Amino acid sequence: MFDLTKFWKNSMYLCTMKLDQKRRKFQAFHGNRDVQMCNPTKHCFWLVKEDGFYFSNDEIYWQKDFSWI
Repeated sequence: MFDLTKFWKNSMYLCTMKLDQKRRKFQAFHGNRDVQMCNPTKHCFWLVKEDGFYFSNDEIYWQKDFSWI
């Protein structure tokens, strides 16, 4: 039987965002980090704004994770 939790824990997705002349590459999902962060909803959301990148697991409460620089 295939264990999906092991699959996601070993997964990593990179994302590159651009705003005007700014460019930032980041790990949009890294299983070892996000399996816990995305609980209890099992969803991960990113919001990109002029002042930085925000993370949420419910799309209601957003926490700034890092800036463009």
